[in-house]
Amino acid sequence: MFRASCHLTEFIELSLVAEEPHCGQIEVILLEAGACSITVEGDGREVCLEGDPVSRSWSVRKISALFDRDFLSIEALGRIKSGLGAFPVRDSFKVTDLPDLDWERAWQDHVRPVVVEDRLWIGPTWTEPDGKYDTAVRIDPGLAFGTGSHETTYLCLQALAKVPLDGKTVIDFGCGSGVLGIAACLMGASRCIGVDTDPDAVRVANENARINGVQNRFEALSNGKFAVCRNSKRETAQVVVANILASALIDLADILTGIVSDDGMLILSGILPDQVEPVLDAYQSCFRFASFRLGDWVMLAGSVRNGADDEQTDTG
Repeated sequence: MFRASCHLTEFIELSLVAEEPHCGQIEVILLEAGACSITVEGDGREVCLEGDPVSRSWSVRKISALFDRDFLSIEALGRIKSGLGAFPVRDSFKVTDLPDLDWERAWQDHVRPVVVEDRLWIGPTWTEPDGKYDTAVRIDPGLAFGTGSHETTYLCLQALAKVPLDGKTVIDFGCGSGVLGIAACLMGASRCIGVDTDPDAVRVANENARINGVQNRFEALSNGKFAVCRNSKRETAQVVVANILASALIDLADILTGIVSDDGMLILSGILPDQVEPVLDAYQSCFRFASFRLGDWVMLAGSVRNGADDEQTDTG
């Protein structure tokens, strides 16, 4: 997902405890305010299995977000508090000024391996698969979004694991750590282009491609470089994935629609249930979608319409 560019020193942590149904909306508020990274976990009073988000179940969650101290103004903090006022956060909202540490390394404590569809294993570089899987992806996430553990990323991985990718080109818009595109390459895609607004994410994604031995098939680019490439080569792909916020999906509708090949598939994630209709309105004239929900989040998987298609969206 898109994120603010953050230096790895001098952070402010915002933390709160919220009821599960409100967590997705709260995450969006924090992300739109520029959160570098967010973790969601039990509040310490409930036991939950670690691993893939399908297994996790908490009625109450603790949400922690890191903000670069230089970019979190008093006004921005006020807007966050105002947005959170609509939710019963149990008087738990805390602002903590963190000491100068290497938070890229400290963040590793929160990263756990994830298994998707019993065939795809994704884990940090310092762990090994605990079983036999068709595909193993090793990710050094730093502070770039994308370890596979968040519901939005997991939904995209599920979709990719079910699609025949052999010989196909994939574009991952908002690539973060590169996990989706790298997984696609390891599952047979001939080429993947990752795109992100954050130069740190571009760097991390390209390094993760090297770690997984797919650097000749995966390349992460900045938005600007991708725009130049697209204009000069009319770049399209059989599979396009965008795991970003709903507002960005709507803003990018013309671009994302234009890079899907005529027989292609478009995967949109990072959508809350009450945002599905506005996103559909932006894309539904060109794609026929099925929707899939996990926790607070919805993914839309669409195929290009032909003349015989109606305007129905299936629910998965």
